[in-house]
Amino acid sequence: MRAIHDHDELAELCAGDTLCLWAAQGLDGRGRAWASDDGRAVAVAGQHISRRDRIAVRGRADVAVPLVERVLAEV
Repeated sequence: MRAIHDHDELAELCAGDTLCLWAAQGLDGRGRAWASDDGRAVAVAGQHISRRDRIAVRGRADVAVPLVERVLAEV
């Protein structure tokens, strides 16, 4: 798992997925993003978005589930 700090890189990795980009909130400190080591899955955690903490995920389940487990341990 590696952290993503650049909005353009996130947009590329998630193929412009609007839910992931919304959860990232521009990666301005309210949102954080990570990619699987192979780049086939992305997870984005956002705090207090529409009054809830949220995680948006993109990728196949076999790659995304381990990524989400690691993200949940971190956030």
